[in-house]
Amino acid sequence: MPADDIVRVYATDGVSQWAAIASAVATFLTALGTFWVAKVTGKTASSASESAAQAEKGVAQVRVIANAWDNAQEQPDVPPGDRDPSAGSADRGPHSEEPSSAGPVSRQEGGSEANVLPFPPGENTLSLKPDLPKLTLADIGRDTGGAILVHLSYGGEFVGDPDRLKWGPDHDDDDTMYDNTVKWWWLKDVLKECKGNEQDRPQALLGVSGTVADRYVVSSLRIEPRWFDTEQDSAFFEVLVQTNGYRPLDYKGLRGRYVEGVRFGNIRQQSFIWVDSQGRIRKGGRGA
Repeated sequence: MPADDIVRVYATDGVSQWAAIASAVATFLTALGTFWVAKVTGKTASSASESAAQAEKGVAQVRVIANAWDNAQEQPDVPPGDRDPSAGSADRGPHSEEPSSAGPVSRQEGGSEANVLPFPPGENTLSLKPDLPKLTLADIGRDTGGAILVHLSYGGEFVGDPDRLKWGPDHDDDDTMYDNTVKWWWLKDVLKECKGNEQDRPQALLGVSGTVADRYVVSSLRIEPRWFDTEQDSAFFEVLVQTNGYRPLDYKGLRGRYVEGVRFGNIRQQSFIWVDSQGRIRKGGRGA
């Protein structure tokens, strides 16, 4: 079965997922067995080479299935960062048009009104850095003093907030990246654990996008420390970030860096990952 067909079957037929996997594994094992038979029985080198090629094809098919499976675990019903369409408008915070319960924010304090600030000169272009080593979650945690990574899915639209721009092929500007990075995230447990506990507070907010195997940092922001002490009564939050007259998107030089081992899930509690300064996952991600 061609690799493209395996992905198509996987995406459309849950029952056939295991049949596709079994087919790919069978292709690999059959080819591997044929290869060793050819070696033992002294068949021609071309026969052995053909068998080895078949085995490699089987391995490639299995790898495609594994990647498709990995990415499918991150397909939510509602895009990450969306408002909750089932929540009533009386809810303070992300579900209402009232000011965020992060408290009053000024243009210098990194909240919604900070969107009028310019981006720092030279930082307003997302430039990927494939030549640099991929960063692990442990690397990110140690380099930043702890970070919250949020899943920026590419394309589509926000269900609960249809007038809000969604980062994608039609809106790949820095304004949209910034907006989609800072809100709205299921961070009530993070705030609860960090309130009054300055030592464990994450320092950075990273927007991360791409497939599991090809994932990169879209934006890297510095979290405003006092955000952790605000009174909030919602599950979803806009993160208060530091601006200093600009909206910096490249805190610690992480923007454009590729990452590995960063796996989100398909529910809101899994659309972020909190990694501490020791490189340990504290909350969120697929294990949440």
